[in-house]
Amino acid sequence: MEVSGKKLSDQDHTYCQPCCEEGENILADAFCTICKEFLCSTCENEHRILKATKRHTLMDMSYMPTSMTDEIYQEDNNVPCEIHPKEFIKYFCPAHETVNCGHCLAFEHRSCKINLVSDISDSFKTSQDYGDIKNSIARLLKCVNDCVRDIKSNIKMVLKIGEDEVKKLIEYRENVNNYFDEREKSLLEIIEQVKDMDKTRLESLKPKCDSIKAQLDKMKCKLDEQERNSVNLFIEAKKVRKQIECLEAALNDISKENKVQRYEFLKHTATENLIAASSGLGIVRKDQTLAASSGLGKVSKGQKTGKQTVPIDLTSLWFTAAQGIPVSDPNDTKECRMTCMLLLPESMMLLADYNNSTVHLVDLHTFSMISQVKLAGKSWGMCVLPGYRVAVCLHDKSSVVFLDARGRLSEATSIELYRKCYDIVYHTEQLVVSFERGRIVKMDMKGNTIKQIDNDNGQALFRSCLNMTLMGDGQKAAILVSDFYKHTITKLDIDLNMLQTFKDPAMQNATGLTVVGNKLLICSYGTHKILRLDLSSGKIIELLGESDGIQHPYRAVYSTEQNKLYITSYISGKNDVDNNVHVYKVK
Repeated sequence: MEVSGKKLSDQDHTYCQPCCEEGENILADAFCTICKEFLCSTCENEHRILKATKRHTLMDMSYMPTSMTDEIYQEDNNVPCEIHPKEFIKYFCPAHETVNCGHCLAFEHRSCKINLVSDISDSFKTSQDYGDIKNSIARLLKCVNDCVRDIKSNIKMVLKIGEDEVKKLIEYRENVNNYFDEREKSLLEIIEQVKDMDKTRLESLKPKCDSIKAQLDKMKCKLDEQERNSVNLFIEAKKVRKQIECLEAALNDISKENKVQRYEFLKHTATENLIAASSGLGIVRKDQTLAASSGLGKVSKGQKTGKQTVPIDLTSLWFTAAQGIPVSDPNDTKECRMTCMLLLPESMMLLADYNNSTVHLVDLHTFSMISQVKLAGKSWGMCVLPGYRVAVCLHDKSSVVFLDARGRLSEATSIELYRKCYDIVYHTEQLVVSFERGRIVKMDMKGNTIKQIDNDNGQALFRSCLNMTLMGDGQKAAILVSDFYKHTITKLDIDLNMLQTFKDPAMQNATGLTVVGNKLLICSYGTHKILRLDLSSGKIIELLGESDGIQHPYRAVYSTEQNKLYITSYISGKNDVDNNVHVYKVK
């Protein structure tokens, strides 16, 4: 270790202190910064050998002080070392940018070139380094002040947002109250009108009945009076007969009017759905955190959200039909054909309508349509991508379009393909697409082919891969493919290698696939059934069938959040089936 400092002047003479104590005056050759003693060459060697002093820092003749009274070593520096509080800081290590005491040099900087603080401190005040430090402090102070200002501004913003949203909620609640007050008033008026009309009509019948009764009594009295005179009795009886016919007709008219109109208050489906929804009045949606516009910058912390879920055995659940979700739109030109259905965060659902070339975004709390987008072609399969994006296969256009699903649906970009496509899955910046005539292609996000499969030793692997789904993640991920005409489910690894094929007589015209744990939900279009396939054992169990109202199911997804099974079906021309998502809730 080299230590820079004042050189020994020719006229200065410094003697070894240990030797002086023994009565010998021997010129010093070194100085110990720890012991603060001058040493001759002999004492220097012993100092380096002794266990207690061998790690001490020694200065040679070129750099050691000229005397013990040298101003360099006067105890005017009273800044203690943070590591060794009994020692004072006297040295600076340029390599490590640290100030040190003698102990620090002995343990941490033996191989470093060291400067004496007293030698370099005089010019430091005017140096660029000191100026930079002061500028950094000033800049940091400004950033802190800006940050404090932004915090105050954001606190005001928080209060303002809270006040505005509470005001909106109260106003909305008042509007809802006013609306229902008006509807209640209107319904009460209708009931009163019907009641008054019936009461007036029925009350008007009683005098008519009294009149008929009075006439009959009069007729009876006349006949009684003439019973002793047979001639007069005959004449009066014949007169009475004609009068009786008139009175019978009048009584028949009264009987027709003597009826009560049956009326009943019917609850509106939309209101029932609103009450049933846990967020009927509305929801508070947190869009994003507002960041400060100034300061040193921002710290971005990734958050991993989600609940720990317990695997669900769907066969242990009993389902019962619930109120469906209407999905037709006034602008639709055909009945809906919902070929794909995806569950999104915040209880949202995405639906692909093949016949009307649209994609719908539906709120499952209120069963209301939030947004929809009209596409250039017929939408079939879809998959969710990172960053609130969705990829949609346009079957007739042989292309994949990418949608932005943040808030409202909007079309972003697209890639052209070479053949009509059906379904699509996403895995680590790659897409897997199924095409007509049983071809499956793995490609990059620009549509460039990485690998494709369609036959094995000349034999076609698939005939019609209408639907696919992804199971798992990472390299252990697998792709499950349904073949509509071969009535099979095939499991592929992520590199499109065949792993397993499932076939069962119950699985006719398999369409939509959804993974729930290690189980697979299968729509059997041909047998009107929703099946559950245990992927580990290959066992298939029927969950719902035709007796439960299932007709030609296309897709089925289960929401663990809402404990509901959502199913789409298609029977050409049957609007009540095609234009609704059918809902089955857990009993």
